Amino acid sequence: MILRFSQNSCKIIKNGLFARCLSMGRISQKSSGVKEERVNAGNSQDSTIWTTIYKLPAIRLFSTANKIKIHQGIITTILCPISWVAESSKYIPEGSFMAVAGIGVSGFAALCIFSLLLRNVVGFVYLDSTGERIKLAYVSFLGARLEAEHLVKDVIPADELPPSRYKLYYPLTLRTSKEKYAIFHKGGSMEDIEKFGAIFGYDLV
Repeated sequence: MILRFSQNSCKIIKNGLFARCLSMGRISQKSSGVKEERVNAGNSQDSTIWTTIYKLPAIRLFSTANKIKIHQGIITTILCPISWVAESSKYIPEGSFMAVAGIGVSGFAALCIFSLLLRNVVGFVYLDSTGERIKLAYVSFLGARLEAEHLVKDVIPADELPPSRYKLYYPLTLRTSKEKYAIFHKGGSMEDIEKFGAIFGYDLV
């Protein structure tokens, strides 16, 4: 009698554990399915089609020019103490340290000024499929590629600027931001002239 009871109880416990594990497996499957749906839904919302309407072929050259000062500064930082030690040890003529430091610092300052002129130069302009937003790919002070999105209605077209301000380049100004960009419309390639003129002004076309 006791043996039968123990066997029945074991069967009940096993069946209960099996049912519990099965239910937990179903719950985990449902929860994982919901997570995948959310991920897929998020990816579908972020999928925006951007079309290139302007590009500047010389943007890589500008980016390289902005990066030169970093290497020049590193070389100057290394050579200055070496030249000072060498001059103190009479291995090089007197005044060599001042010459190395003067050339290095003046060259670094000149490259920094040059980088300020090339800062925020736009290399690519993209327009989204709705025609309401633009994405600007521009060069930073250190030569890195940065991107910024703005509304088309925030752009101040060249028609509203004095003609003297965009002879060499077009200073892209926004109504809702203090950030300014430079578009070399004469040296750049307009992939879509109609859309570019509609956004930035037909005086640039």
